[in-house]
Amino acid sequence: MRSLLPGTEERIAKLNHSEIAYSESKAEGPNLVLVHGLSVRRDSFRNVVPFLLKRFHVFAIDLRGHGFSSRHEVGYTFTEYSAELAEFVDQVVGNPAFVWGQSLGASTAIIAADRLPGSFRAVFAEDPGIMRTESSIPDDSYLHEALLNIRDMVLNNLSMEETIAVLTDGKSPDEIDFEANQILAEGWASLNARAIEAALERQLFVEFHPMDSILTVQCPAFLAQADPDLGGIILDSHIRDIEPLPPNWQFKRYFGAEHVIHYSNPEEIARDAIEFFDGIG
Repeated sequence: MRSLLPGTEERIAKLNHSEIAYSESKAEGPNLVLVHGLSVRRDSFRNVVPFLLKRFHVFAIDLRGHGFSSRHEVGYTFTEYSAELAEFVDQVVGNPAFVWGQSLGASTAIIAADRLPGSFRAVFAEDPGIMRTESSIPDDSYLHEALLNIRDMVLNNLSMEETIAVLTDGKSPDEIDFEANQILAEGWASLNARAIEAALERQLFVEFHPMDSILTVQCPAFLAQADPDLGGIILDSHIRDIEPLPPNWQFKRYFGAEHVIHYSNPEEIARDAIEFFDGIG
């Protein structure tokens, strides 16, 4: 298997109920686990990993149903996601570990750290879905529309070329990030559509909600808000719902940053994450 992330080797962890594919660096340093967002896989962190390898021993995982990890027909809830992340940290990484999660991965990390506080030294949460709505994904949101489109592409078994054509439709050559589109297309080609459908069908939050865990998680934590005007899923009203944040939390809004902040602002968010983790010791 080719390396999905520069400076790492590909491995498989056999957990109780899943096989979790992951990349691991050889560098010495504190253990840092990277957890991707919904529909993508571990190589979504490709832009920031070179910065992190200078400071950390990096593990980057594919969540169940994503990338090269186990494909299940059920179990795409924060209950299963967070349990498998905690089991991975306990069995493979060694406790306690730093964790950086994005979107789905950020919510998973917050909940896992709350459920098993001894397993995590700190959590860096990049634009997690902390909204409280009747639906896990509001029907009128940018994210809902995007997930519908991704689900349809996966169910229609589009080829890599067809998927890239959809991603680049109507764009001029200077607007196209060819590497990012390749990474997205490859990730969707290996995605189980049930992971998307579970989010759209309101199954993510059946037992645990990241909003609750934000208020009770005990380890140091950092909440990174993307720009809502550019697709960020944390609205300013969501921040007001949890203010004042508990004293173990730091907060920053990334103006001009898209939902995946480490795509649009890789150097800035990598610097902030490193400073945050370094400050913990």
